[in-house]
Amino acid sequence: MRKVLYITLLSTVLPLALPAAVEDFKSYSDTEALRKNWTGFGGGNPAPAVALSTLDGVPAMELTTAGGPGDKVIVRELAVRPGERLAFTMHSDAKNAPGAYAYVALRSDRNAGNLVLHDFKLVPGQPVKVEIPNEGRFNWQDHLALLICLHDAGAPMRVTVGAIDLPGAAAVREFHDTPEARKARREKLLYGRTTQIDTAFPYYHNRSNESIASELRVNGFDGVWYYTGMDTGLRSGLVGEMQRQKLGVGLMTLPSLVYWSEAQLAERLPAGWRDWLIEFTGREMDIYRFIGFVYPEYNRWYKNYLNGMLAGHGFDAFTFAEIMYPIYDGPERNPPFYGDVSPGFQAAFKAATGNAKFPNFTDPADPDYFKTNTGLYRQLVEYRVKTIDDFYDDIINGPGGARETAPGILFATWTLGINIPDGVAKLREWEGNDIVAMIRRVKPDLHFIQTHAPDWANPALPGDYPLAYKPFFDAVRTANPDVKIGMQADLGSLGPSRRDPAWQKLFYDACREAGVDTTTYYEFGLRWEIYSLPPRLCEIRRDGDTLSLVFDQRLGAESAKLMKGRELKGKERSCRIAECRWDGNLLRLKLDTLPAVGEVLTVPVGGVADDPAVRFPASNVEPMPRGPVNTIPAGTEVTLPVLDGSF
Repeated sequence: MRKVLYITLLSTVLPLALPAAVEDFKSYSDTEALRKNWTGFGGGNPAPAVALSTLDGVPAMELTTAGGPGDKVIVRELAVRPGERLAFTMHSDAKNAPGAYAYVALRSDRNAGNLVLHDFKLVPGQPVKVEIPNEGRFNWQDHLALLICLHDAGAPMRVTVGAIDLPGAAAVREFHDTPEARKARREKLLYGRTTQIDTAFPYYHNRSNESIASELRVNGFDGVWYYTGMDTGLRSGLVGEMQRQKLGVGLMTLPSLVYWSEAQLAERLPAGWRDWLIEFTGREMDIYRFIGFVYPEYNRWYKNYLNGMLAGHGFDAFTFAEIMYPIYDGPERNPPFYGDVSPGFQAAFKAATGNAKFPNFTDPADPDYFKTNTGLYRQLVEYRVKTIDDFYDDIINGPGGARETAPGILFATWTLGINIPDGVAKLREWEGNDIVAMIRRVKPDLHFIQTHAPDWANPALPGDYPLAYKPFFDAVRTANPDVKIGMQADLGSLGPSRRDPAWQKLFYDACREAGVDTTTYYEFGLRWEIYSLPPRLCEIRRDGDTLSLVFDQRLGAESAKLMKGRELKGKERSCRIAECRWDGNLLRLKLDTLPAVGEVLTVPVGGVADDPAVRFPASNVEPMPRGPVNTIPAGTEVTLPVLDGSF
């Protein structure tokens, strides 16, 4: 996590309000649905005539054209659910002329460019199955326009379009936890190597929970901190699936709702919420909204909001990230850039301290200018620290707080660190983070030191920089030597500072030398490997009659077609891939002969490639802002034992 740079990054990928599903995609419930949902494209491209019909006894839509020049286009808008494909049947009338085609496109709206475009030959008197694989191109929160274009070759046509089938994601697998498993996951979060995920990124879209969890696991992680900007951003069942695969899972979110839109804030918060917004002395932060820490009504609302996430998803741990006043070095700038200076905050400061005045940050001639009336300013510095710790303590330990809702889970506190002289004291003044006071007040099990933006954004930052964070680690030990120490890095938010494996080794070695108990980094889907290396086959797992190939990164969907028909060689027998289905980092195989658990197989994986389309842009330079396709070299074979698919 980070300040303004972090906000800029995430604001480009976090979903907007999730649309309600307003249609039944499995079948049409009545003929009115057909009339309502299908419309002409408009403009100079007239739509075919539309009539109601049936196809295999199910209500359908009949399109007819008179054979005039030009293609005829009809459009239907969809609210897409999670799924692997979009499918429907088109039946070409027996009287249609041969050589006609139907073009099917998906767009973000009817006038946008095509996300996908497929053409289907229409054979007179025969049905054709239209299937559009998802391939990571349309996402579960998207509205889409489906366009059907009839290219009639100058002859009249009649085509019947059946019900749209948009299968949902795989059902969430039930997870049966045990006290022993919970204890083991707790230890992993306290002492292991973890990473952070944010499933708002496209890297996690259009794939199963099992796929995401398995990719994290085969990359060697012990646990995950699942970041979300809003409760609706948490994927149903993902926490349980990660726990099933023996990963500890903590919730990480922001206390100030900074990524919420005006409409979302107005819909969810109590009346008067605009009075709680942090205000700054300048306009640079006007595109963001931060809720302040001094409003008891907000505390009451936030407890219910947070408790819903903790109870609804079964997390093993919780932490706030970036609980601070979000301007690094604000008092040192010229002019100073400072917050909170809102009327509500000023009133709270005066009531708490007994002052009739508030420091001035904009007029050096004012007798209460913060560099002139230093006593008043120091009171404000202390008050800011207190407001953060009071808020944190109340949300976690107060009546109706998180400890009551989720007894037994880990609680972590979280402050920033930086390699500058007297950094502990400066961040306390600038952003209100007092490590010792926070730990003693909130009483966490674990405290994370987050790498601050001036460090993580520096391409020249040495991998052993955690050794320079010793004053921050010492502050944790001063507060409570029993509290475990965590270190958070950023390994890939900016292309120039994406950290390669050699750098990562220096980082982990330095953390061990510094006495850090656990590590994490932002963000798993931004790591160097997915931009720079081809996928690596890590496991073969059998679950029932399906064999899954588990790779260390997400694959391009076309890899499934490539693998179909290939031979997997065993010591005494071989088997051939009859079907291959893509699911993120998984290829799910149906074989002509099923190998037993424990059997060793040699798998030809040459040509399997990753998918740059789902990467976060590495730069703004076209035509390859997301980097090249990374392909496993031709002829590559991997030999592995078949593992049991259950956990």
